[in-house]
Formats: sequence, C-alpha cells, structure tokens
Amino acid sequence: MENTEDRQIQSIQLDHDEPEPKRFTLSFTGSGGEYFRIWIVNVALTALTLGIYGAWAKVRTRRYFYANTILDGQPFDYLARPGTILKGYLIVGGVLIVMNLLNNFVPRFGILFSAVAISSVPYLLHKAHRFKAVNSAYRNVRFSFKGSISEAYKAYIFFPLVGIYSLILAFAVPFYPAAETATMDGPGWIVGAVIMLSSLALTLSFPYLVFLQRRYFHGSMTFGRTDSSFTGESGPFYGIYLRSVGLFLAVPFVGGILIPIFSRTIKTMGEGDARFKIAGLAGTVLLTYTLMALMIILVQQYIYARTFNYSWGHSRLGQVTFSARLRAKDLAWIRFTNLVAIIFSLGFLIPWAKVRRVRYILSHTAVLLTGDMDVFEAAIIKDEGAVGDTAADFFDWDIGW
Repeated sequence: MENTEDRQIQSIQLDHDEPEPKRFTLSFTGSGGEYFRIWIVNVALTALTLGIYGAWAKVRTRRYFYANTILDGQPFDYLARPGTILKGYLIVGGVLIVMNLLNNFVPRFGILFSAVAISSVPYLLHKAHRFKAVNSAYRNVRFSFKGSISEAYKAYIFFPLVGIYSLILAFAVPFYPAAETATMDGPGWIVGAVIMLSSLALTLSFPYLVFLQRRYFHGSMTFGRTDSSFTGESGPFYGIYLRSVGLFLAVPFVGGILIPIFSRTIKTMGEGDARFKIAGLAGTVLLTYTLMALMIILVQQYIYARTFNYSWGHSRLGQVTFSARLRAKDLAWIRFTNLVAIIFSLGFLIPWAKVRRVRYILSHTAVLLTGDMDVFEAAIIKDEGAVGDTAADFFDWDIGW
C-alpha cells in the first residue's frame, strides 16, 4: 500500500554554493507511566470539582507533552494559564446551556440560535489557532498565527453553509405538504432534490475544503518574526480521498469472502452440535464487527497519514522545511491495538495509548534547516482568549496541531 510515490518529502532547492540542510528528527521522551500519574490525578480532580479543574488538567497535559517533545536537544514550552482556559470553559458552557434551553422550550428560536452558532465555527477555529500558537514556544521564541477571520471563513466555509442550510430547511419544510401527499411536481419533491444535490456537491467538494483548511493552517503560522508558507495544491487531496474510497470498498469485499468461509467451517466442524452453532454465530458477529472496525480505522489513518505527509512536506518556515513519513498501516495498527488495550483495561491504558501514538508521529517527522536556529528573532505577541481553543477541544475539531 505504501510506495515511494506516496511518500511526500519536501526537498530544499539549493544553489551550488549553499550547504546541505541539517536534519533534525523530533522525538518524545515521555512515557506512559509518567503520563498515567498526571492523567489519573487530572481525571480524579476534574470529577471531584465538577469539571472546574479541567482547565488546570488541560494545561498540565499540554505542558507535559510539550516539555517532552525534543528538537535539536531543546524542548517546546506551553505558556497558557489555567484561568484563561477556565473563562473559555464558562463561556462555551453558557452558550451550550442557552442553546439547549431554547431548543427545548422555544424550538424556532433554538434553531435560529443553533444556526448562528454553527456559522460562527470558523471564527472560533481562527481563535483556537491563535490561542494555541501564541502559547507555544521554542527556545524562548513564541509562535503566532497571522491568518485572518475572513480567510478562516473561506477555509471553513462548510460550517456557515450548514448553518444557513439548516435554518432554511427548519423554517421552510413545515410549509411543504406531508410526504404522503407530496407529488413529483410538488414542493416536497423540490426539497428532496435540493437535499440530494447539496449532499452530492458537499461530497465532491470535501477534498478541496480539506486543502483550504491545510493551506490556512500551514500558510499562516509564524515563529517569532518569520512567516510560514504553503506550496501544496488541491489535486493530491482528491487523489488521497479517491484512494481511500478504494480502501473502503476493499475491506467489505474481503469480509464477504472470509465471513462465509468462517461460518461454513464452524458449521462443518460441529455438525449437529448446538454449541458449535452458537459459537459459530458469535464468532461470525465478532469477525464482522472486527472487520468493520478495521475498515474504518484503516481509511481514517490512511487519510490522516497522507494529508499529514503532504501538508508538512509542502510547508516552509523561513530557512526551515519539513519531512513527514507516516505510514498508514503503522498508524492503523497503533490505533487498532490501542483501542483493544483501552477496552480491556477499562480505560486505564489511555495514557499509554496516547504516548505511543505521539511518539510514533514525532519520530517520523523531521525538520530540515539551512543555517542556524539562532536566526529566528522573537516578536512581541499579545495574549489571546481561550474560547476558540475550548470549543475546538469540546467538539474535537481538528485544527492541525
């Protein structure tokens, strides 16, 4: 599945008199046992304080992972304060409570409020990028994010469209005839056609939307006074998603062969024995769900690995370029075995699973530098509110970090 063509490695174009770039591979020095001690305290105190300690838990976790991420012998720093994050929690929590109350007691206004909230997602993601960037540092030089709000709406246009679309349907559909009385010439058919065409348009445009989001993130970062740039194009993203469709179809095809063979074998072995019949049924169900899980995990990790490799391979930060060599089959194996370990440990192996994945990703990511790290100059950076970062964590939005 992996081949040379699929490995996107950004090369530096050098003049004949320029030196070869230095290569620094990122590493993670933490361990599952160390993080488990932090994690279990965070879980306990967050539960005891009804979620209030969550802000401190988030800071402790990020500081641990930053401090154990090493580049050229130096760790990264996370500078956010728990109080700022707690304010973000309170604001996001308040908005969700209001939305829930409106949806229950004044549905029409609840729909309107929800549509406005969905349409504000690009703004929140813009704030999330800024918050995480300004609170990240390396060698006492802070990162920042120069992307604008208008660029965020271009990159994440999907969310405003969903908000507007939901609003139109919520207020328009009640005036259309019921499904049983609708005809092919009536407005009910028009609504169905609009829904189908909109879904098709969204599906076909999705790879391009992912490209816009990667370009927004990778082309808007700054390190001190040095700006980043992104040279990727949308075509490879379409190739990634088309190949992922092939993977998605391949697993059910394999399952369609393996499951009948397995069932027939069990049935033959236990002809006339009810115990074998029950075991065969249970085994078939387990095999089916396992193949479904593998299918979903494989497709997810394939998309993640390829977009990660391509995006970082076409990013530049002054004299720095990047090389990423994540392999989909490795990530899929890590995710699947992590999931099994978490289930059978009743969740206690979550820290081990997280450390294992982070260590793999960092060990397959490298920084290529022409010159010296000392060329990066610090810049004066203003603090940022944590509302967007809190919303991104709460809804598990992927912002590229």
